[in-house]
Amino acid sequence: MTRTEKLAEAARRVRVAATNPLHRADNGEEYSSLLARTSSPARKSLYAHCVYLGERLSQGCSSLVHRCTKHCTTTTRFTKCSSDERHCPTCPDLTYKLAYPPIPSRHLAYFILPVSTNHVWRKGVDALRRRWHLFTGRKIFAVATGQFVTEQGTRKLLALDSLDTVRAYLPPDAEVIDVPNDPSRWELAAWPKLWAFLPNVHPDDVVLYAHAKGATRPGDSTAHRWADLLYSLSLDYWSHTESLLHSHTLVGPLKRTVKAFGAPNQDSTWHFSGNFWWARVGPLKEKLDRVPIPVDKWATEAWMGIAFSQHEAGTQFTGHSDFYLYRPADLARIETEYRAWLRTHAPDPLPATKRFPRLSVIVPTTGRSTLARTLASITPQLKPDDELIVKPDDSGDWAATPRTAGMRQARGDYLLFMDDDDIYTPHAFEAIRSTIRQHPNRPLMFKMKRGAPFHDVLPTRTDKVHLGQVSTQMFVVPNNPAKLGYWTNRYEGDFDFIRSTLAYYAESDVVWAPEVIAEWRPT
Repeated sequence: MTRTEKLAEAARRVRVAATNPLHRADNGEEYSSLLARTSSPARKSLYAHCVYLGERLSQGCSSLVHRCTKHCTTTTRFTKCSSDERHCPTCPDLTYKLAYPPIPSRHLAYFILPVSTNHVWRKGVDALRRRWHLFTGRKIFAVATGQFVTEQGTRKLLALDSLDTVRAYLPPDAEVIDVPNDPSRWELAAWPKLWAFLPNVHPDDVVLYAHAKGATRPGDSTAHRWADLLYSLSLDYWSHTESLLHSHTLVGPLKRTVKAFGAPNQDSTWHFSGNFWWARVGPLKEKLDRVPIPVDKWATEAWMGIAFSQHEAGTQFTGHSDFYLYRPADLARIETEYRAWLRTHAPDPLPATKRFPRLSVIVPTTGRSTLARTLASITPQLKPDDELIVKPDDSGDWAATPRTAGMRQARGDYLLFMDDDDIYTPHAFEAIRSTIRQHPNRPLMFKMKRGAPFHDVLPTRTDKVHLGQVSTQMFVVPNNPAKLGYWTNRYEGDFDFIRSTLAYYAESDVVWAPEVIAEWRPT
């Protein structure tokens, strides 16, 4: 067959494919009826071809390109084509389409590097606990065991908690796998054991893969704020995630569409930044069986961009290519976009529970004599699951450092803040718990009595966040790290924290409660 004949035959095959119901999707029609009679392995390869393909173009492209006679553009973009030969964005028949059935069960596969000198792995488990109801199937934790690991950037040795310590902290229905720590492979060392359960569950199930991100990073690393964002997006917006999983094989919070890895991962064309993602079990198992994983400590993150195409990967929040979240400026930009995204995306409600919401009370102190009085106003009001975190303050930055450290340590459902010379009123926590039950998952602003020289009750004016009208002793906020603001090193740093935290919420989300729960410098 001559070259011309080969090209003609190829063009004929494309036109035939366009009329074949296996490939055609007129007017964006879904593939539900097709999937009903198509075996599971075929689902991943359902690409719709343009039914209006016409003449073949011969401008030196490395693959066959046909002009769309309806839309007057070409079917795909090739770098060797001239600039006016672009993808046909308005043709519904050119869209990559998947249509998965309902999800039978949701599983969890989680890797823990249990560094004992920080609270990173415990904070990760706490985030999972808050949404434990999401996981209706297996909950598998691979725990790295060994002596020490090295902190990135400082080379400081970090000790690891024992397997028994981790097991005792996990919920009772968690399955634990012991994996010897391998610094040259990181999470990859756990993958063979972690994914061993896949053949025993339904292929239409989904699994969340995540890990204790930031365990080997210093306390001031952006990795910790980055991790907060990943946990919130992966766990708090399941309704949004579920809708994406009906049309994508895998879904993650942040997709970075660049070739970010060197050898041996150079074939990875994209990745989920931070390596948190949900995936359909069937296609994941098939890829794990067929696509080799490079032996490298970055391999688990890079492999997704080798095994799966970008079209198969949905994004919960953003799919930018130009960010690197270890750069503070890039993370700040993503956080700003996240706050804007929150205005149109509400988290799924937490399930009703009969237990009291867990409170974490954070008290920075310079060692003043009034501390004993402050603590005496707190301890009688604590329930067994509450916690009191007292942090020494020698920072010189108006307690910004100890308060931030306290928030990182806190494991309660809600955060409270008290200065070491102020007190809570006798029935404050009762009022707080009652209001939380009436208005779950919302920031609460109560009232505070002030003695001399003011002799008033804040807020004295309308229920608005104004400097001098609110203070953190009055403030109760859900412990969602991705929706917590920042303390500054000025006297008004508590106001900065309130304002920056409420930037993650709509103004109508704030509950202005009538009870006085605190006294400022009582006499």
